[in-house]
Amino acid sequence: MALIDRARHEIDKAAYVLTDWPILQALTRAADRGVKVRIYLDGTQLAEREPAKVFNDLAETPGVEITIKRKSSDCTSRATKSTGGCCAPPPKTARSTD
Repeated sequence: MALIDRARHEIDKAAYVLTDWPILQALTRAADRGVKVRIYLDGTQLAEREPAKVFNDLAETPGVEITIKRKSSDCTSRATKSTGGCCAPPPKTARSTD
């Protein structure tokens, strides 16, 4: 977390799953300081559970871009932070890739 807290310009994070609250809070603090935060997540993990409020707060923070990787070739819609399914509308900061 110290590295995240010291970031000044940008943070790029790739993760299979992102559930560690202190990390999510540190990323939110970084974005609040004006650091551009880009996160690339595996969509299968996100779809298996309802994201925590701290994740939703991060996703809604200006300067945060969350990309959700989808494996299914017939699911081309953007992912949603509410895990409403692969065809649900995305949060303003998340996008999906195939």
